[in-house]
Amino acid sequence: MKREPKVPVDAKVLVNQYVSQCELLRRACIGFDEGNDVEALNIALRLRVLLHDTGNSKSLLGQLQIKDRLPYVDTLRAEMPEPVISIGSGLCLIEATLGPGSSGSRYKAPLAAEDPYRQHPPQAFVDWWREHLLASNSGKSVSRADFVLWLTNEAGGAHVDPSHEPAHLELSSGGFDGLQVVSDNEVDHNLLYPTVRQIAYELETSLSNSVAFEEGEIVLVDPICSLPIDSKLKLGRNDQCPCGSGKKYKLCFLKRRPRRKISIEELYAEMDAAV
Repeated sequence: MKREPKVPVDAKVLVNQYVSQCELLRRACIGFDEGNDVEALNIALRLRVLLHDTGNSKSLLGQLQIKDRLPYVDTLRAEMPEPVISIGSGLCLIEATLGPGSSGSRYKAPLAAEDPYRQHPPQAFVDWWREHLLASNSGKSVSRADFVLWLTNEAGGAHVDPSHEPAHLELSSGGFDGLQVVSDNEVDHNLLYPTVRQIAYELETSLSNSVAFEEGEIVLVDPICSLPIDSKLKLGRNDQCPCGSGKKYKLCFLKRRPRRKISIEELYAEMDAAV
């Protein structure tokens, strides 16, 4: 049977969907924080609906024309200075429980961590979504997009795939060679669940900081330049920014600031304080 052509929905429908999806994400996060780890699948699904574009479907934030210019909160710990090699767990911390009856340690989403090395200038979507979080055992660079899409497309958030990427299996079952947990509880070894919880924290905070409603429409407060931070542009300061914002180059791209890095002096000071 031939399908009828689709009819574009009214802008108010998209706004209502935005409110609904944000509420579903909020409830899934509450459930996860209360100990229902499987809610990570629902969190990942809401993140995909809001953020991910494919050839056949468009992200909700993209349809609302706010995805690319939203200033995204980035809580990945700052890059170490050369020649220091950092072995970490991406967006997550490792929480240890000591004493009789303890289960050992587990990966944990830090949420609003006070660590100054997790506080960066806001990032554009193009940098934030595909940013390197950690490397798999085979050297694959793993991003926020990877974590979200593994849980939705392979692990049951939206589909159950009979085969998984090797990096997905490493990060969900304790086979990862980075910082590892010690626990008899299988779910404690799953780095995917707390990572998508932290991504959800970043997105919810970004939306809370920058989205406003005006006469029933969604608008961005102080939108960010959508170009990659490492773009090499040969423009005059008063030229139009090529991102399409309509702003001058000096008032758009040149206002972007890169993620902070840890200096060797800061690292030595941190080590001294820990002794």
